[in-house]
Amino acid sequence: DNPVFATCVTGVFVLNGPSGLSFPGGAHIRESLVNWVCDNSIKGVSGNVHVVTAHAVPAFSSRWWTESQQALGDELTLDVERRVDSKIVQSVFHGWRHSLALCTLPGVCGVVHDKSSLVLAGDAFVSPKVEGAFESGTEAGLFVVSRLR
Repeated sequence: DNPVFATCVTGVFVLNGPSGLSFPGGAHIRESLVNWVCDNSIKGVSGNVHVVTAHAVPAFSSRWWTESQQALGDELTLDVERRVDSKIVQSVFHGWRHSLALCTLPGVCGVVHDKSSLVLAGDAFVSPKVEGAFESGTEAGLFVVSRLR
């Protein structure tokens, strides 16, 4: 019984100084509990506060529902703190049980009913990331607009 989605735990960390991440503010990480870290101040979304967001790898994230979330949060915090230049002073975590599609559907979007312009779109098509959802949604929107003309 293979899962269709991988889980993801995300941590948001307030730092006491700059993260040390370079522009554009995101970094893929290898051999870590996290596979993505981004600096929200470099992205321009946290104002003058130094904040980083980190996505945990699926193997770590799957433990979120069966083990102590406090202990796992501490473990994730230590791992992220090793990857940034400043000390973490505050953190918050959130887990998604169905976060990352492990396989995608064929096509860019799915036309359910041509005459009523009912279309499915999202990260289940193209790729399991926000870029895939954007591309799928754009194509679905273009399809609907073409039917309205």
